[in-house]
Amino acid sequence: MGLSGLIVREIVKKPDERGLVLGTTFILKLVGMSVGYVGLLIYGSIHEGINSIEFLLIVIAGSTLILSCFDVIDYWFQLFVQSKYVSLANLVGLSVSSVTKLLFMFFGLSLTFFISANFFKQLHLAQFYYSFTY
Repeated sequence: MGLSGLIVREIVKKPDERGLVLGTTFILKLVGMSVGYVGLLIYGSIHEGINSIEFLLIVIAGSTLILSCFDVIDYWFQLFVQSKYVSLANLVGLSVSSVTKLLFMFFGLSLTFFISANFFKQLHLAQFYYSFTY
């Protein structure tokens, strides 16, 4: 959503309001991504049908939108110049996801496995962000 620089700047300008700014950003991203996800589900149900495998793939792939709200924690790390943790999480997630997808290609697995790999990558990043903040 392009909020990264704006959020970090606002927190630097008003450090006493960082909880409010980060919380508001999280809620804005959650609402925006939820609206997008619901729109995606409506589109999928109309054009693919609820009982189709394509709709199931849309549900799984679209759920990564909701998990991406946890990227707000990255702004907090940027503020305190501790981006190495976020970079490490992204590197591990991307590496594991890429190797997994290469294995899926080697074994000739279906698109469902690739979409699941993306979902679990986002889930891993959300869990990693959460574990470093608490």
